[in-house]
Amino acid sequence: MPSQTLPSLKDIKLDAGGCSVWCLLLSAEAAASKEHAAKPKYRDEVVVVRTLGFFLLDFWNPGRQHSFGFNPYQKLCAEIASYSKVENAAIGSPAETAAQHEKVCQLGVDYLNFSCAYVNGSDAEPIPTPFALFEDITPPSFDEAKGSISERIKEALQTKKDARDAALFRDGYRCAITGHYDMTWFDTYPEIQERAGCFTDITQSAHLFSESAQDGTFAMLERFGLGDLVPLLGGQVNSLCNILTMSYTLHTAFDTFTWWLEEVKNEASPLLVTGMTFTNLLVQPNTYDVCARAETFFHLLHKPPRRVVLKVDPAAVEYCLANGHPVPELPDSRLIAIRAACARVAHLSGAAEHIEEIIRDRETTTVLANDGGSADLLTSLLRAVDVRG
Repeated sequence: MPSQTLPSLKDIKLDAGGCSVWCLLLSAEAAASKEHAAKPKYRDEVVVVRTLGFFLLDFWNPGRQHSFGFNPYQKLCAEIASYSKVENAAIGSPAETAAQHEKVCQLGVDYLNFSCAYVNGSDAEPIPTPFALFEDITPPSFDEAKGSISERIKEALQTKKDARDAALFRDGYRCAITGHYDMTWFDTYPEIQERAGCFTDITQSAHLFSESAQDGTFAMLERFGLGDLVPLLGGQVNSLCNILTMSYTLHTAFDTFTWWLEEVKNEASPLLVTGMTFTNLLVQPNTYDVCARAETFFHLLHKPPRRVVLKVDPAAVEYCLANGHPVPELPDSRLIAIRAACARVAHLSGAAEHIEEIIRDRETTTVLANDGGSADLLTSLLRAVDVRG
């Protein structure tokens, strides 16, 4: 999915409010591209303007039927429109245009920081160590382990370990995407080894929202008009609505926007034949297409599926109901949808490759040029620090 320029006004299908601000975005993109041609190393302004534009298009897209509705689109339109008003500058003057472009770029930086704050390498978990490596440690029985996790879910999750264990319990002790069982739990408990089709893998808990960027994330949700999602997260990100159990390899690729999930809605499944009756059934809830920036993703050793259904493990449901405990919640479809929008925009705008280029240069640039040749790198690094934390 290569980066793209913003489409022309005649090629977009926004409402009147969107079309009214699109000309400002095109003007800002043209000015940024002209400036980039004079110093072509980094494309900060180009990327941030395109980030705004592609967010606007993605939020509007009626075909996607976003779980979070049209609030973000309306809020972003209003925000961009407010930046077209400049005080102390003549209407249509170069000073007004320059001020408008500067405001648009700053807004673009905010949205770029928000989207790429999902790239949460700082939240990566250590690879779990099997109990078997510690001869003096006796793991709890399978029933004791389930009981402990279920109690912690009832009392509210406090730590990363609580969240990881709860997600494993909910997801059936396996990757929610590939279905491969967690290696540590598989090695420890015969009850899991007895299950059919037991491929194993190293798993981790993958956050939809990065823990290291939660304050900024909550502020942006409010900005999108999605403040109701903040209480859903409970003011912290170690909530089951924000976590998926994922294999180590898929988690790494998920954090770099290599792939994402898009909810399937209002799509009929293939016709089923029952006797002489044809039944056309809608896909079940919490069904998602697995989308990737390149087809090569689906050729990984893990062979990721093209579509997944997220569901609470039936054994976990049975255990909770039998013991009077709440059934663990699934990841919230609105959080998944927002993350998917960020992933699509990061690639269309060029933000993903832009950030990776800056990080690579930071790792290889050891001495700053005396002639100021590293000035662009310094400016971009400041923004990358905001983005990556």
